Amino acid sequence: MATFAISAVTRKAQATANGSTNEFSFSFSVNTEADVAVFVGTTLKTISTHYTVSITSSTGAGSITFTSGNTPTNGQIVTIMSKTALARSSVYTSGGTINATSLETDFDTNMMLFQQQDERLDRTLIAPVDDATSIDMTLPNKDARKGTVLGFNATSGNPEAGPSITAVQSLADVTTAINLLGTSDAVSDMNTLATSSNVTNQNTLAGIASNITTVAGIASDVTAVAGDATDIGVVAGKATEIGRLGTSDAVADMAILGTSDVVADMNTLGTAAIVEDMNLLGTSANVTAMGLLGTSETVADMAILGTTDVVADMAILATTDVVADMNTLATSDIISDLNTLATSDIVTDMNLLATSSNVAAMALLGTSDVVADMALLGTSDVVADLAILGTTDVVSDMNTLATSDIVSDMNTLATSANVTAMGLLGTSAVVEDMGFLGTAAVVEDMGILGTSANVTAMSNVSGSISNVNTVATNLSGITAFSEVYSSGSSDPSSNLNAGDLFFNTSSDTLKVYTGSAWEQGVTAGSGFLPLSGGQLSGNLTMAGSQTVDGRDVSADGTKLDGIAASANNYVHPNHSGEVTSSADGATVVASNVIDADNLKVTGNGSTSQFLRSDGDGTFTWATPTDTNTEYSVGDGGLTQNNFTNTLKSKLDGIEASATADQTASEIRTLVESASDSNVFTDADHTKLNGVAASANNYVHPNHSGEVTSTADGATVIADNVVDEANLKVSNSPVNGYMLTAQSGNTGGLTWAEAGGGATELIATLTANNSTTLNFTGFDASTYGSYLFKVDLKPATANVTLRALVSTDGGSNYLSGSTDYFTDGANRAYLELSGGGGSTAAENLRNGDIVLISPDNTSNYSMFASYVSAGGDAYAALSEAYRNSVFRSTTAINAIQFYLASGPSSGGNFTSGTIRVYGFKK
Repeated sequence: MATFAISAVTRKAQATANGSTNEFSFSFSVNTEADVAVFVGTTLKTISTHYTVSITSSTGAGSITFTSGNTPTNGQIVTIMSKTALARSSVYTSGGTINATSLETDFDTNMMLFQQQDERLDRTLIAPVDDATSIDMTLPNKDARKGTVLGFNATSGNPEAGPSITAVQSLADVTTAINLLGTSDAVSDMNTLATSSNVTNQNTLAGIASNITTVAGIASDVTAVAGDATDIGVVAGKATEIGRLGTSDAVADMAILGTSDVVADMNTLGTAAIVEDMNLLGTSANVTAMGLLGTSETVADMAILGTTDVVADMAILATTDVVADMNTLATSDIISDLNTLATSDIVTDMNLLATSSNVAAMALLGTSDVVADMALLGTSDVVADLAILGTTDVVSDMNTLATSDIVSDMNTLATSANVTAMGLLGTSAVVEDMGFLGTAAVVEDMGILGTSANVTAMSNVSGSISNVNTVATNLSGITAFSEVYSSGSSDPSSNLNAGDLFFNTSSDTLKVYTGSAWEQGVTAGSGFLPLSGGQLSGNLTMAGSQTVDGRDVSADGTKLDGIAASANNYVHPNHSGEVTSSADGATVVASNVIDADNLKVTGNGSTSQFLRSDGDGTFTWATPTDTNTEYSVGDGGLTQNNFTNTLKSKLDGIEASATADQTASEIRTLVESASDSNVFTDADHTKLNGVAASANNYVHPNHSGEVTSTADGATVIADNVVDEANLKVSNSPVNGYMLTAQSGNTGGLTWAEAGGGATELIATLTANNSTTLNFTGFDASTYGSYLFKVDLKPATANVTLRALVSTDGGSNYLSGSTDYFTDGANRAYLELSGGGGSTAAENLRNGDIVLISPDNTSNYSMFASYVSAGGDAYAALSEAYRNSVFRSTTAINAIQFYLASGPSSGGNFTSGTIRVYGFKK
């Protein structure tokens, strides 16, 4: 388990895969492999199946390695996260042993859980620290928020259900059109229309009321309409569609459309090009799209466009040209056309149309330009389009759209440029694209990008789109290179990997990182030798065994030094005959081949001569001076100690190898070799010297008691007999001290005060109908941490055990709303147990509370509590294991325990104790 420091790091690591690397590291500490979760993109992977985990024992950090076939592809995001389980295996029992390893492991695990929770909180929606304490970030309930976007109340700022997603999407669908109207060109057009001369034209229109009356009385003018009888006949073939349009709602809509402003817009729309565009738009798919746009939400969005400023601009459009168009309608041809229209069905329709407002609208329609527009519209294709448009759904949509606000908006949109743009935008593909683009985030982005400078920049980029595509195709390579190469005025010192390149602009040097230091590479203007054609001046020195073209330069150089000048590649031949050899090996003289001719001898020898050395390395054949080789000696034939027969007889009587006499050693050896000789040896003498005078045959007795033995065997000290008095210690004992090894002192042992880690009872807090139990005996010079063993009986059922700390010796106990962190939230107190026990008799509090480093002024002090709530019947269900933090780096020097029920007091402690132990430093 963990026995290492927990560093302040984020318990999450991310990297972008390159398609080949399968090992990724993480810097946060974990206890086991199961404490690591791995995601590729948003997919959670399985340990062993997809990856394995390697942990460094000294730090708890490590790496994950993807198994064969599971390496992430290029560009995928690999996320390594902590998933330490919210559980524990250690159990601290009352009176049991508490060791440092268990505490260290539990505290490390607690800190891992805190870091894991902190990382998760960083990814949540939270209020800023400067918000009022009354802020309530609770979401609306499920039914209230279904199908809506998240909004925030205009007064309180609390979360609330916003507009429906459908309404926001509908607005997003027309975002592009709204953006088109917001261009500088559109604004310029509006400014052009809003001139004083155009305003004067409006006054002129109001003064020609008599001309409108004249139109009703000039039948000859209607004849002009009859000239288009064929077109009108085609239209008459669509009586059903006309019937749909002849309803009171449709007539009312037409009355709205029959204003001078709308007529002016129709003049703009009545060109061959626009008609062609309308043919393109008049498909069933586009009609369906228009049906989607004709919702009440979309209409409401369009109403936003109908501001008074835009309406004022439309009023300015009433020019004298439009008035002249009305006079053109009063011809005999148009009167004749009216006779053609006098069928019962059309008369019925005309009755619906014959209101004063509709007559005024028709007067506006009776200009030569409008009649020409009608001729263009009366083709079979356009009539077919009208048939498509004349359905009940489309008519319903037109009723929805035919409000004064929307008509005003349509006037604004009905410029030739906008109509052309709508023709291009009115495809299903573009509508689908608008749906994707119509999010709040994209709209905000468009607002940022929609400046003239950005539009110019985007135009420039579009001219080099092939280059952009090339960069996008090689983006992974560019990203990989940017992670390896960088430049600057000073060498970087962090986020380094072996093989990184850096160009130092101060020294004009390209450097490479070896894994531990920057190694200088190419220096600007350094004159590096080219790959071919270069010339190297001076000597080339090699360090160690270096190779050039695969050859060991050092070894070959040494060999070359040993070859003589003008040496050739001579190969010694093999020899045979009397003297043989193999190549340049040693020569060998064969057996039985050297004769007299081969010897270096003066002259030729003759029979009975022998070779004699001349002393100068040569031989000479010579003749012996005495050739008699046989001698005999008779009795007395030799003088001077002659060897006589008597002497020979004596010699024959002496055994072989006999000596004149024998040494003492030889004699002794002979005696010792004889059986039963009882020889007194040196060993016997040595043994006798070792026996004391008057020695007897003593037998050692058996011993019993504190030290036992058997005969003369080793003595054994019995168990449980050596006490303090038997020990050879250099000083006198002191209660609470322990024996320590001190080699320089008498006996090698010394009584000494216990070292760090020892547990010592400091105080016992006793309850007697007490409201609080306070401990102020903190001793920072002696104790590093504290253990509070709780055995209390509250007076009231269903209360929790809480505590407050003090940094001024108990004068004030801190209770600020963010002074403590317990159960994943800021609190004004330390929560040390759960509530339990349905009756006071069952409502007990038993367990341990550990306070870690209360005198540490660099980090927060931490509490780990394991206190059961309830009697025996409830203990298994109500045990509470909690971790808490005092959120200050000021040293704690007092603590106060109390009971609580929710935000209220929980009454008194009837009885019981809290025993306080100190862990010695």
